[in-house]
Amino acid sequence: MEGKMMLAIFLASVELYAVVRSSCPACTNIDNFSDLVIHNTAMDSTFKILKDFGLLRCVQQCLFRTRCNSINFDISRSICELNQATNNSPSFRNGSLFSEMTNWPKRLAGICENRSCPTNKTCVIEKQGSQKFTDCITDDRSPLDKGYTKAPAFPFFYKTYTVNKNYADASQTCHDEGARLMEPDTEEKNTFIRGIIDEQNTNHVFFGLTDFQDIGDYRWVSNNATLTFNDWQRKEPQLGRGEFCAAFYKGLAWQWVNIYCYRELQFMCEITVA
Repeated sequence: MEGKMMLAIFLASVELYAVVRSSCPACTNIDNFSDLVIHNTAMDSTFKILKDFGLLRCVQQCLFRTRCNSINFDISRSICELNQATNNSPSFRNGSLFSEMTNWPKRLAGICENRSCPTNKTCVIEKQGSQKFTDCITDDRSPLDKGYTKAPAFPFFYKTYTVNKNYADASQTCHDEGARLMEPDTEEKNTFIRGIIDEQNTNHVFFGLTDFQDIGDYRWVSNNATLTFNDWQRKEPQLGRGEFCAAFYKGLAWQWVNIYCYRELQFMCEITVA
């Protein structure tokens, strides 16, 4: 598996190197571009995540934005992360590439090369007949601007709320921010979330799982999907009591319990890759 990953990383970097070389034969820093940092990422500064992107498109998206100074690129999942900072806080991430904007020839941005847009805008290339021109359009507001934090090694941003709300109000709070209640739908994500909430001064934390029929058929709220992973405490969920919602419970080492939706608890919101 490791061998296949290294081959994929090598091929991606070679492909990008070839494209850069052909597009910018006069660039003096071209040889540095092949020196991508493997298995490394910049931490705590990702402001945008793009899914199903190749490495070249990822680099171009960074060059189109004034606030972007580096990228993280997940080879196996084709996920591009645009960072505000350079690699001041390096972190290991298997199968990821990191590169700074200073290593890239500006010509990769095409006619956006000489277009400087405000921090909250993105340069776009538009066509009118055979003519091309540039424009600066408002970029989607970054989750960082809303107080969210990028989850290391996961394609989502999260925000913890220490105020107590019932399930409906907690869910609405997330919705109003273009987010949803946290969904710990894999073992790895569940472990990460438990580590975050363990630092909070609370006993229960709502997450986005419900069963309003009270028949034990709990489903994720965002897509109505059934569980492929769960972390229920041994005697949970308890049915027939009208406890339609789910929460982490500190008294059981943050395992899952079902709970009354009218209870007022702390909660977490998440913004995932579109």
